[in-house]
Amino acid sequence: MTTWSYQHNSSIHLITFLAIPPLSLFFSIYLSLCIFLVPYYFILWYLIRIPKKNKSDAFLSGAWKVTATLRRKTFPYGINYVPSKSLYEGSPRKRNEVPGDVTTYQVRYGENRRKNGIQQDNTPTKISSDRTYNAKSLNAAYDQFSTIDEVQWDPKKDPTRLTLNYSTLGKDLQPLGKKKTDVYITARKSESSQVVDSDTNTNINTSTQIFCAAERVRSVTSLPGNVIVTDTETITEFHHRVNDTTVQAISRIAVYLTPNPNSKEGILWQDVNGKAVALYDYDIDLERVYPDSLGCNRIQ
Repeated sequence: MTTWSYQHNSSIHLITFLAIPPLSLFFSIYLSLCIFLVPYYFILWYLIRIPKKNKSDAFLSGAWKVTATLRRKTFPYGINYVPSKSLYEGSPRKRNEVPGDVTTYQVRYGENRRKNGIQQDNTPTKISSDRTYNAKSLNAAYDQFSTIDEVQWDPKKDPTRLTLNYSTLGKDLQPLGKKKTDVYITARKSESSQVVDSDTNTNINTSTQIFCAAERVRSVTSLPGNVIVTDTETITEFHHRVNDTTVQAISRIAVYLTPNPNSKEGILWQDVNGKAVALYDYDIDLERVYPDSLGCNRIQ
């Protein structure tokens, strides 16, 4: 604000600037801001000091001997909501699998530096399942009714899509007809962290890497005169102690109904609001077989 004053005994006009506040007001505002911002400063300081999660899942790279034990089966809405008898009497892996059954097989995991189908040599290594090898390995170990003859999977083109072609002959050499399953990986999520374990008896600190992966899959199986659609989700949490050649894991397979409005299953799907109707929990032990052999160290 500017005020003008006129002196009668002088022709000089005096200009007084009253807009400049006193220094005490500046100090008061500064002090108030400091008091207000101090709590936020400590919150920011705490967040910066939180240990960063270890996003590496590299310890899974290689080939593993897997021992899987089915611990429990749960049907949250009762057996009337389970889409097939084989899922009630057995599991998605085996028609007659019951809690306590132990199955042994091998799996492979390899490096994958591709993103959107393009090789990324300078990006951090990601570990991916060798789906061709693993699909055949599980199929044989669980003695599934149809034997996989061929797995069509091109991770360069689309790592989320694969086709399983089955043998047209049964184990008794009787013809089964043409059968194939198109597998679509519709969603994937993974997290990892690292925990320091303290042994008070030996004063030794060891580190445990934890890696959790979830995958949602839709499978479309084509049979002579019939098409079967199934939705499943597999969640696995791996625990690996550094410098150890074994990994412990827990895994859950969740089975969902498919939202077909023109079928009984679609009506049941609406009743449960799309939630899982069958859960299968496994304890898994992995023992390293060889780290980087048989071409499993990199998935091209």
